[in-house]
Amino acid sequence: MKDKIFAYLQLTRFPNLFTSMADILAGYLIIKGLNIDWPEFLALCLSTCFIYGGGCILNDVRDRNLDASERPSRPIPSGRVALCEAGFLTCIFFGLGLFSAFLAGKTPLVMASILILLAVSYDIFTKEMPLAGPINMAACRGANLLFGMSPAFQWAGIALVFPVFSFTYVFALTKLSHFEVEGGLGGKGWVVSGSLFLVVFFLSILAMTRHLALDCFIEPGKWIAYPWWTDKQEAPDFAGHVNIHNKPGYDPCELFFGWPPGSVGQNTDRIHGSHGRVGAGRDVTWASTFSMPGKPADLVELATAVRSWLDGEE
Repeated sequence: MKDKIFAYLQLTRFPNLFTSMADILAGYLIIKGLNIDWPEFLALCLSTCFIYGGGCILNDVRDRNLDASERPSRPIPSGRVALCEAGFLTCIFFGLGLFSAFLAGKTPLVMASILILLAVSYDIFTKEMPLAGPINMAACRGANLLFGMSPAFQWAGIALVFPVFSFTYVFALTKLSHFEVEGGLGGKGWVVSGSLFLVVFFLSILAMTRHLALDCFIEPGKWIAYPWWTDKQEAPDFAGHVNIHNKPGYDPCELFFGWPPGSVGQNTDRIHGSHGRVGAGRDVTWASTFSMPGKPADLVELATAVRSWLDGEE
């Protein structure tokens, strides 16, 4: 029994399962900060581990003939795990991955399905292809980061540049490793240098557009605020964008403008704001210091009304 369990762990590359959770952690923190919903987060971690493990098993199934000649001690060619067992385990792992993602929500379930398709595509079709293989591998890593962000896609905004960065970086590293195996870069160095240039380019775009980011750490029961200057000419650049913040124990307007909590009153001749509380289904109860054409039905309508006011459209 011990030998059989060890063989199964070998098939899944058990120590590497934890590396797949790093992408989930990164994506989750990018999109939700420290507002961690632990059941949701753990469901995502379990899902990515099952999907990664299923992909590793499928990889051994596909490479069984090569392993028989080059790595005969691997579980399948050594006979410790039958081919049908490995196929069954692959289905079980992918199924558990989908079930775990379902526990996290509908969007994570969709992302888990895409991740499985990418893993199967790499193992069965593109692994040996010089260009499609690295693209597929990079897509798997980028999709895994997106998987971590999936519980709050609607608030991702400019943060979606991170999966693109991950894709470009992994593609460059994968191509570089292929070139080294083939005996050097030769005339193909432009692929790696071009990919690294894209990484720098995306980082530059992220730096230049950081003021466009929409802070979105909102959960039911948390206060939100939309602060702005009454005189648009006096407003800093970031005041031209709608920003949403959790209430950290004192007024978000004070936090947003760097004022000390509870010690400095707001100058209402200079600054106004609107507040709301997120409820079930993200309905909004709100109070505003300026008139709105109608009561906002949800966060999107409230944000739209504030942005219209800032842009002078009303």
